[in-house]
Amino acid sequence: MSTSFVLLTALKEGEEVVRFITLLSARQMPRVKRMLNPTRVLDRQYFRSIYFTEPGGVLFEVATADDLFTKDEVKEHLGELLKLPEWLEKNREKNEKSVTPVVLKT
Repeated sequence: MSTSFVLLTALKEGEEVVRFITLLSARQMPRVKRMLNPTRVLDRQYFRSIYFTEPGGVLFEVATADDLFTKDEVKEHLGELLKLPEWLEKNREKNEKSVTPVVLKT
């Protein structure tokens, strides 16, 4: 039996993610790189991120905190429509069925 955890932390600048992955992959830290096995920087359309798993099995995601969620809708209407990255659009119908609507109580 295994358990997965995802911990997310946001970095303010995209360059910080690049510096972080560079640090994990640095020649001076080959043991750390082998232990954590970090991914390359992934462009998620709304943010960029890297993933690594620590030896105990906890999955970490380090992502940029860029304000890219407003690139395809205005801030006042964020969340009213399901916006998907391009690579998920082909499965829109399946993705829409798997999302539970959020109802805010006033």
